[in-house]
Amino acid sequence: MVDTAEYRLDTRRVWLYGAASGRWAVIMSFAPPGGPRDDTVLAGHLLHAQLHFYPGAGQFRGLIGEQTSATAGATMPSAESLPQIRARFAQLVAADPWATRMPAVINAAPVPGPGQWRLRATSGECCVIIDLPEEPWPVLARSGGEPIAIFGEWTPGASGRSACLVSTLLEPFSTEVVARAA
Repeated sequence: MVDTAEYRLDTRRVWLYGAASGRWAVIMSFAPPGGPRDDTVLAGHLLHAQLHFYPGAGQFRGLIGEQTSATAGATMPSAESLPQIRARFAQLVAADPWATRMPAVINAAPVPGPGQWRLRATSGECCVIIDLPEEPWPVLARSGGEPIAIFGEWTPGASGRSACLVSTLLEPFSTEVVARAA
């Protein structure tokens, strides 16, 4: 779940992963600044519902149809390597040149560096974290410096590089620790 302020609106994106289908979906909701946000779907919950996708190539956006239940305990998707994430994002952009973000899970640890934080993958490869609203010390503390499953939004960043928003999947985690990595 990612909360941002965009164009004088509070935007909430909740990413869903189909345990049976293996397909990602994003549910978006909007509210005026300071207004109540939609909490129909929350991070870390298992949702049993019909999902209806918007038309278009490579689209993740959907609407929740008939919902039968929601309980704590989400299914975690498999982690990918940085090269796999980059290749999947390239395929997404090839299918939809206007695509701006893609969900991804990677086993990595945030590490402080001179001037910028990085995500260090299990392979040792790193990506630089950019545009930090605040430093991801809580994620580093949770990881103990070792790679953990981290969910992110992979987006085009500066200089044509890719980025991701950092938030752990092990249990619901505050969206206050949000950053972009390249």
